[in-house]
Amino acid sequence: MIQKVRKEEERWIFELSLPEQCPLCLVCLKRTIKMTGKKKQ
Repeated sequence: MIQKVRKEEERWIFELSLPEQCPLCLVCLKRTIKMTGKKKQ
């Protein structure tokens, strides 16, 4: 969920709140699924 939106110079900053057990992938912004202790999808 977006908590705050602000503009700094030429950039927009979005502050998000995410549930701890569902981290988002930094590439596609979808939920990650922990497959093993070493791999994430």
